[in-house]
Amino acid sequence: MPRTTTEVGAVTARPAIGTRTQTVTMVPVIGCLNVAEEILGPERDWQGENPDQVRFLRDFYDKGRNQMRDLQGLESIADRDPSVVNSFLAARHFSIELPPAQGPNPFYVASVFKALIRWLQVGEVTTVRNRYPAVRMGAGMTRVLESPDWQNPIGQIRTQSGDQVFMTVVEQFDGKAFDLVDLAIRIEREAHHTEKFSGVVFPMIDYDAQVDISWLEGMHTVGSDGHPAVIEKALQQTKVKMNEVGVRVESAVGMSMMRMNMLSGPLVIDRPFLLWIRRDGVEQPLFVGHFYEDTWKNPGKIF
Repeated sequence: MPRTTTEVGAVTARPAIGTRTQTVTMVPVIGCLNVAEEILGPERDWQGENPDQVRFLRDFYDKGRNQMRDLQGLESIADRDPSVVNSFLAARHFSIELPPAQGPNPFYVASVFKALIRWLQVGEVTTVRNRYPAVRMGAGMTRVLESPDWQNPIGQIRTQSGDQVFMTVVEQFDGKAFDLVDLAIRIEREAHHTEKFSGVVFPMIDYDAQVDISWLEGMHTVGSDGHPAVIEKALQQTKVKMNEVGVRVESAVGMSMMRMNMLSGPLVIDRPFLLWIRRDGVEQPLFVGHFYEDTWKNPGKIF
């Protein structure tokens, strides 16, 4: 027997703790790195310092950096004044703020991505589990798919823009955000149409949360001037609203970056040390001394 329509399309993906919604969009993250090139120079080669950074660079940034440069719905800014970047975020109704960076030669970047997607037709307002607000979409506005790699049916909602929106039940998710992307790709890869269902019913969504992308902090590159740059702070806020009219996804990322000088700081001699003096034309040192802490005193005037 086919399942009832109320069982199709309710996305309940959860992080490892199993109590909260988890979202992932790398578009504004890549947007930040792309706009940083206005200050660092074009085509920077970023280097990862932890497994998440390495995976991000390999699976998302390297594949998507050029595709994101002219992506519709993506806005970005780079400036040396954090108030300018924070004003850019606030004007787009995001509350994340970048504090002044603590490192040398800082600059700041932000990127905002918006996807405003209208269903092909307005759906019918209903409920799921007799209490949660939901939307019923008829067969003419939806398709239902099955995949050999996934046990639950997949709802596909038709949109005015041609963007494709998929939904399927995921009772529990115990992986990282990267793994959530991999799961969606795997489910969709071999999905095929089925005639078992007469439409799709799915919950409405109202979501606004800060997403932890602190794993990006410490990722570094070298500018076209030869000076290193490192991400000091990375913040993300994502909003999702979905009802009978469509789905609205907005995500903002802000980053502060430091420009390091080629010199990493002074050589600090803070242990017993050797000192010697040489003079041109004299083969051996004029003086050699090995000094311990008992001699580390201010001698006063010496000339």
